[in-house]
Amino acid sequence: MATKKVERGVIWFPTGEVVAVRPADGAKFSLEELQTAVGGYVEMMITATRGHRVYVNEEGAIKRLPPNPRTWEFANERIYVGLNGYAQSWMVSGNALEVFKLDVEEAVQKDGGRISCKQAVRS
Repeated sequence: MATKKVERGVIWFPTGEVVAVRPADGAKFSLEELQTAVGGYVEMMITATRGHRVYVNEEGAIKRLPPNPRTWEFANERIYVGLNGYAQSWMVSGNALEVFKLDVEEAVQKDGGRISCKQAVRS
């Protein structure tokens, strides 16, 4: 029997600040939470080596948001952008939310310092 998985994440701010977050429902981030975390429309990337989803502000460069140094690490990997699956290497402007899945038991053990996306962006 498969173990139930839940989503957890980390918001990487352009300032270098890192905040661990959890979805409001405890299981899966909603579109509203993703948009709050990145400050606008979301675009999804998937890291090739870790298989994590990374959500970024689709209009980050257009809005001239500051570059996010954390994404330099992703730029050295093959990045699959969007649902069409093309590979691209680039740097993100603005916040980036890296989402990964954990077993429920592991998530409960690690949730002590995690806050909501709304709280993280306000701080």
